[in-house]
Amino acid sequence: MSSTTKAGFYIIKQDKDGNVLLFLPAYIGEPKEPVILYDGKEHAVFSRNKELSIILDYVNPDIREILSNAGEVIVVEARGQEILSHYTAKIKNIENIPLQWEKYGLSSWDKVLNKEEGKI
Repeated sequence: MSSTTKAGFYIIKQDKDGNVLLFLPAYIGEPKEPVILYDGKEHAVFSRNKELSIILDYVNPDIREILSNAGEVIVVEARGQEILSHYTAKIKNIENIPLQWEKYGLSSWDKVLNKEEGKI
């Protein structure tokens, strides 16, 4: 049985060599054919294996184009300061991610910013 969860915390960054890195808390089980589904918008879905998909909510606008053009990322799973594993995941650019974001309590980046400013 597969499940979908939101990443409680994650970081996407590009290193000085141009590699795109995704830092996540460590998950149980081994990754198998990991892939990130991305449409260039607010959210991405990281399919770690057939059992677990992780929503990467509110991808920072500054990294969206980099993520879209990367082709692959280096996934680093950690617990506290300790790196438990690292591996490569492909990025599959798609036109639209087929998820109902509202089901996971998600909206758009602009709506979140406006809500924080008290405009919603």
